[in-house]
Amino acid sequence: MMAGAREIGVSPSIIGSFPRKEAELVEAMGRAATTFSRLADTAGEELPSTMAAIRLSSLEISDLTLELSELSQEASDGITKSAQAVKAAEVGICQIGSLARQCIICMPSFWFGFLSFALESEYFLVDLE
Repeated sequence: MMAGAREIGVSPSIIGSFPRKEAELVEAMGRAATTFSRLADTAGEELPSTMAAIRLSSLEISDLTLELSELSQEASDGITKSAQAVKAAEVGICQIGSLARQCIICMPSFWFGFLSFALESEYFLVDLE
C-alpha cells in the first residue's frame, strides 16, 4: 500500500486513515494511473509514425484512384475508336457490295455491246468454211 500511495503522490502516513477497502481502491487507482501513463507514453511514441503511415496510405489510395480513372478513360476511348473502325469497315463492305451489284447489272450490257462490236468488226470475223 505504501508503494501505491507513493505512486499516486499521497503520503504513506495517510494510509492508516483509510479503511481497508478504500485503501485497496487507492492502490487500484494508482495501478490504473501507472498503466494509463504507460499507455500515453506508448501512444506518444507510436502515434506520429502511425499517422505518417496513414497519410502515406491515403496518398497512395488517391494516386491509385486517379490512375484507375485515367485507365478507365483510356479504355473508353479505345472502345469508342474500335466501334468507329467497325462502323467504317461496315460502310466499306456495303460500298463494295453496291459496286459489285452495279458490275453484275452492267455486265450483260457490256457483253452485249462487245459482241455487237465484234460481230460488226472485221477483226473478229471468222471464216467458218
